[in-house]
Amino acid sequence: MIRYKEIKMACVSDIHLGHRSNKTIDIVRRLREAFPDNAETGELDIIFIAGDVFDSLLNLDDNPHIAEIDYWISNLLNICANRNILIRVLKGTPSHDWDQSQRFEIIKQIGNIPCNLKYVDNLEIEYISELDINVLYIPDELESTSEKTLSRVKTLIKSKGLEKVDYAIMHGQFEYQLPEFVKAQKHDSKAYLDLVNGLIFIGHVHKSSQYGRIIAQGSFDRLSHGEEDPKGHMRATRKTDGTHDIVFIENKKAKKYITISCLYLPIEDAISKIERVVAELPSDSFVRLELNKDHPLTSNMDVLVKMFPLFNWSKLIREEEEVFEELEVVEETFTAITLTSENIPNLLLNRLSTKISPELIGLGESILKECL
Repeated sequence: MIRYKEIKMACVSDIHLGHRSNKTIDIVRRLREAFPDNAETGELDIIFIAGDVFDSLLNLDDNPHIAEIDYWISNLLNICANRNILIRVLKGTPSHDWDQSQRFEIIKQIGNIPCNLKYVDNLEIEYISELDINVLYIPDELESTSEKTLSRVKTLIKSKGLEKVDYAIMHGQFEYQLPEFVKAQKHDSKAYLDLVNGLIFIGHVHKSSQYGRIIAQGSFDRLSHGEEDPKGHMRATRKTDGTHDIVFIENKKAKKYITISCLYLPIEDAISKIERVVAELPSDSFVRLELNKDHPLTSNMDVLVKMFPLFNWSKLIREEEEVFEELEVVEETFTAITLTSENIPNLLLNRLSTKISPELIGLGESILKECL
């Protein structure tokens, strides 16, 4: 039986530093909490960053985020150097990352940080001798079609004298992650599972998921409405028998983007509902109201801004047709009960237990027993 070297790895992606609404300083703070300089982080052998470190092209001259980003990169590289953690950074979507993740290499060089770092911006297979693994890297939009990318991958694997690689780090999406009608490049999950012995980590789609050995960690933080699902990163341990333990590490402080439905609610009830919800939210959360177009709040959002100035407000107006299209018909199934002298007391008392005091329940039980 083959015994494998135990490897502890982490993968994070879709960080989107420089985002217009989720402040870089907040994302950086949460990244440092996810990868602190402590013994637990020190157990990792390698950290993969699977693309989209950046949200857009930043002006390096006067952008206030640059100092925050450089500080985080420097801090992470020093942790990796001091705790002997390898780090690999993959280029993501060109319109997000551009080539800005090269800053990892620049900061390492300027700071003379002795960490084992590699930045990958093209199709590549790397043999990592420290871990005795072959890793396939596939950045986003490598070719004009996913079929052409797959062909290049197969050719590269063959040229290395390999039948399969051990791991793959990708940026893009598989067919299972998107509806069939969405016109976008979609990688063939079966084809890649046949080419990789271990796990495939993929970034780009912001919702985390797992499909066999394909691990989509999703975005590290929330960036817009519609991203209410948990955010964070993935950690995996390859055990000596070759199997993997996989854990999703939630970013519990991820920015809150909440939608409150106030469809057809009287304004007093709507305000009351909003007050209950926002009372549980941290300041600077993003709150969106779902409203029918003639709801009083559609033209009075300034009232909420004055009432709750620490939140970011927006509205989603629903046409009447949309509302009724989304209504679901719920069929309730009722089971007939045969009434007997034995079950009548329990049935009546159970129904009354939520409406009257325990003392009256006891009195009612005594009367029922006398009558039956």
